Amino acid sequence: MLWTLFILGALAIAINSYVWPQLNFAGKFRDRVKALYAAKAGAKLVIAQVVQDKDTGYDSLKDPWYSDEAFRDVPVGQGPAAAGDSSFSVSVKDEESKININKAKQDVLKQVFVLSADADESVAKEIAASIIDWRDADDKPLENGAETGYYAGQDPSYPCKNADFQVLGELLQVRGMTQQILDASKDYLTVYGLGAVNLNTCGETVLRALGASEELARKIVAYRKGLDGEEGTDDDMVFDNISGAVAALSKSGGFSSQELSQVAAIIASGSMTVRSDNFTGRSDGRSGGKTYGITFTFNRNDVIKQWRSD
Repeated sequence: MLWTLFILGALAIAINSYVWPQLNFAGKFRDRVKALYAAKAGAKLVIAQVVQDKDTGYDSLKDPWYSDEAFRDVPVGQGPAAAGDSSFSVSVKDEESKININKAKQDVLKQVFVLSADADESVAKEIAASIIDWRDADDKPLENGAETGYYAGQDPSYPCKNADFQVLGELLQVRGMTQQILDASKDYLTVYGLGAVNLNTCGETVLRALGASEELARKIVAYRKGLDGEEGTDDDMVFDNISGAVAALSKSGGFSSQELSQVAAIIASGSMTVRSDNFTGRSDGRSGGKTYGITFTFNRNDVIKQWRSD
């Protein structure tokens, strides 16, 4: 009898040592799947929110897609792969709040690198000219730029693309660009959209790159925030059409005639809009201690342009 109990006990220990790790692995895999579906739910929710909001003619930081609180730690409803312990958090930024490297003029590109990355003027000029050369159709280098003749001398050699950038990472192939400069400037750059920047959503660095003085850029952002000094709240001031932006700023009484002329010149150049049609979001799903992240870019017509999982 004792031998029988001993054998059964040893068998139970052996089974437990085999089964428990399998159950533990299965539990972690289950949580990972639930986190994945939570992240997908968050992404789909935000995409639907933006796609439905298409009739106003303008976009601002008062819109539901901007509100961090509305999409933070949202519990996921019951479903085949999600339960009450799953949640997601999503953040969204419109691409029209940034400088489009496929459309921007050379001096605007130069200013972005000077302002965001503290790049030397000569280095910024070289990068800006080389960006223009990289995306244009000819093989004639601009002053300070680079075409195939330059890249053929690199090790390894490669041709100049002579076409639009598809991702920001391509900038690392451009003459003068470094990882440090790209890391510092990438949040102000995009490859999406038609090139006009949304006056309702862009920051001070972008405004200055477009030609606004430091003081003017600060004033415009402060004006948008309203009396409470916070973006994304009910008292935000919104430009509902670009043609009326100068008049709206003039009525506020806080802008000089010189500053209003600066704004008018930037608008006249075609560099500004009040509409955003491309958005990039980050959705993080959580379940049982496991997380799953998705970065996605989409447009207002519900077309997914990028979908990248961690």
